Amino acid sequence: MGGVINRRLTLNAADAQRLGAIRTSAGNIITAEERRRLERQCNNRLNWSDGGHWIGSGPEPNCFQLSTITGGATIVYQFPTDQAAFKWNTEWQKLIMRTGHFATAVVTVIVATTTSGLAGIAVGTLAAILKDEVQAMIPYPQVSRGWRYVVTINHTFRWSPHPWGRNEFYQEMSGTTFDTAGRSHYRAVARTEFPMDVMPENLAIRLASMTGSTTTVQYQ
Repeated sequence: MGGVINRRLTLNAADAQRLGAIRTSAGNIITAEERRRLERQCNNRLNWSDGGHWIGSGPEPNCFQLSTITGGATIVYQFPTDQAAFKWNTEWQKLIMRTGHFATAVVTVIVATTTSGLAGIAVGTLAAILKDEVQAMIPYPQVSRGWRYVVTINHTFRWSPHPWGRNEFYQEMSGTTFDTAGRSHYRAVARTEFPMDVMPENLAIRLASMTGSTTTVQYQ
């Protein structure tokens, strides 16, 4: 059960400034200085002949290269008691009936990922992302004692210096329930694209460069 939700997120100025406040390095894939140099060379019309041949100074740059960086994290929610499972199900029943603040939820997940605060992500944050906000009565991840709810967060950054290239950053988040025998009963996936004019590039690289980590939460 469950489906794939595709969204494009337009952050407001306050959210963009908040995300940009996280200072990061350019990562070890390709430096910011090198990226800027390649972009200048590849986008300068004076460096190319009418036939598309390199006539600029120095060796011809590889303007068709594409760098893809992917990284993420996993949160495992465990329900050791009937009371914990009941509380989880009750929270989802309430949250699935109202819209929720999708943009705020996505920003919360990004900040939590960069600050290792994954354990503090609330049920409402998950619900705002992993549900179709147009349809209030879609299935939700109901659990029982001993079950697990596994949330996987992946970030991908793609960059190319080619003038026709399309730089992009997106977050894919999935939630899956598993019973005590390890069988899955529910899965939902949401993909959110961030315009690169509001997502700081260094932050995008940092998120996409993070090695996989797993945080386990005993839901109470």
